[in-house]
Amino acid sequence: METIRLLITIIYFQGISNQKMNSYLKEIVDICDIRKSLTFHLARHTFATTVTLANGVPIESVSKMLGQKKLRQHKSMPK
Repeated sequence: METIRLLITIIYFQGISNQKMNSYLKEIVDICDIRKSLTFHLARHTFATTVTLANGVPIESVSKMLGQKKLRQHKSMPK
């Protein structure tokens, strides 16, 4: 759990490359013994659909959280 907190802190305050993010996610997968491949793209999509939209967060808010300037980029996400 501490690794995940550290990862979130690094992302939020410093910003990191997609390659480095995928490297961190691989570490999390190994630590948590997850048997699926995890990428930054998949993590963003899962956050947007499972964590937010499935819990009633408006799509406009999700779009802002993901840093999108145009809402149409998220219109294809399932509700």
